[in-house]
Amino acid sequence: MRPDSLAVVLIGALSASGVALAQDQTTLADILTGVKSSAAELRNDDGQVADYLARIAPDSSLVRFLRDLNLRFKTFEDQDGTARLGLEYEFSKTITRSGAEDEGGFDFSTTLTGRGNVAFAQDANPTSFLETGLQLHLFRQGFHSASDIVIDEATQTRNQALLTRIGQDDLDPTEYRQTTEWRELVDSMRNLLGLETILDISGHGTLETDQTFDNHQAAYGLRLAFGVKEWRPDALLSKLNVFDFPFALTRVLTDTDPTFSPTGRSLPMFLAGIDLVDPSGNEARAAIGEDDAYPRFHAEVTMKSLVGVISGSPIWTSMGWRYYRDLDAAAAVEAADLDEHSYFLARLDLPKGLFASYAAGRLPFDVEDTSRVELGFHVHF
Repeated sequence: MRPDSLAVVLIGALSASGVALAQDQTTLADILTGVKSSAAELRNDDGQVADYLARIAPDSSLVRFLRDLNLRFKTFEDQDGTARLGLEYEFSKTITRSGAEDEGGFDFSTTLTGRGNVAFAQDANPTSFLETGLQLHLFRQGFHSASDIVIDEATQTRNQALLTRIGQDDLDPTEYRQTTEWRELVDSMRNLLGLETILDISGHGTLETDQTFDNHQAAYGLRLAFGVKEWRPDALLSKLNVFDFPFALTRVLTDTDPTFSPTGRSLPMFLAGIDLVDPSGNEARAAIGEDDAYPRFHAEVTMKSLVGVISGSPIWTSMGWRYYRDLDAAAAVEAADLDEHSYFLARLDLPKGLFASYAAGRLPFDVEDTSRVELGFHVHF
């Protein structure tokens, strides 16, 4: 059994840093370079910030594109109670990307993105809303940690002994994940990473359609996204993360965590923006004679958290809320209930690619609110 990816990252980071165990005390800032050079993999162990970064600046290679093409085959019941089959997809493809010259500066990326739901029976799609667009991102990622964090010789020795065993003895992750030494080491690394932030300013041009392309409209606008990830387990922001309270409890019940420990690594991400929408291909608006361009407010909130680890397999939950509101909508639009759309999705990702989700509300082009439970499996290339 090979060690898990987080263990490999920590082994590599500490080895690269050249930590001298002979010293009485070594400041964790001394191994900052080694850890942050592997921080992308460490972040991928969990976290909403990592997921967002993967969407706005994925690798440009075809192989990476296929890896970031997410397909979810699912079954759901329509309004008549008939079981239906469908597909949810999401992809990102970087066209260009340039990095900041100075650490802590802004990066720039141009990204082709798409997401939507497709039902195999077209007239049975409860959320027939597909988005395909080009996005220009100016974003900044930063780490903010104390420079005086120290690790004493005794702790170093214990941690190094554990990493040596993991690297040489081919240990099963279940054998060391629950040990005090492992938790101590991971907490040290997380204290070093401190508070991680992502700020993204983006412009976009998006084609919004239904599954049949009978309805379509173009949206152009500016958006601002912001996310925080508190790596330090004892930080106030971690302890006050009420969004993670239910999952902190499930982690205790599944023996994943020894105590009730909310984490700041699952803090929500927020996105808000203003779009100018050209609804000339929107049949519902055309029917009431309101097909002039209009401004629209758009917001999203997303989060991801670990529910627990069972038999060595992590179970994740992710939740998202999307909101659209016409600004200064005409009376006819309000009367037809076309001025406001809200959609909530909660998903439980199970081992072996299986998932269960609950969705409620409606998206643009949906004529009424719906709710449903979906079951399916995830294909991630």
